[in-house]
Amino acid sequence: MIIAKSKWFKRRKYLGWGVDVKTKEGWIYIGAFITLLIGLPQLSPIIGEDISMGLFWTTLVIFLIDIFSVMWKLKLDERESKHEMIAERNSAWAMMIALIIILIGEPLYKYSMNLPYEFNFLILAVLLIGAITKTITNYKLDKND
Repeated sequence: MIIAKSKWFKRRKYLGWGVDVKTKEGWIYIGAFITLLIGLPQLSPIIGEDISMGLFWTTLVIFLIDIFSVMWKLKLDERESKHEMIAERNSAWAMMIALIIILIGEPLYKYSMNLPYEFNFLILAVLLIGAITKTITNYKLDKND
């Protein structure tokens, strides 16, 4: 189900994750998907809202699977690979620290201001998923060594 070719893209180094477009074919690919994602909801009066939204979500999932497969297949040299690992590690630490600050700081702030507070289980779930992923990864890496 691969539509995009990895030669159309390059690794994004700055401003987040993903890929940057390298060729005109990459721009055509991105443009086609954006056109579909903008156009499909506009068709709802013609084909019905349920079908239109079903096509929208299907198109979005296909695009995400395709672009993730491109990201996976991009070849990095040893230096680029090392830089990527360090950058990913640092961004993961920064996100984890930010989530912990929110998880602890928000209830303390609300309590000090006598404001109602509901515990944010979603943030806790994200932190737990990260911890579980790290545990499984370390286990598999230790087992393979």
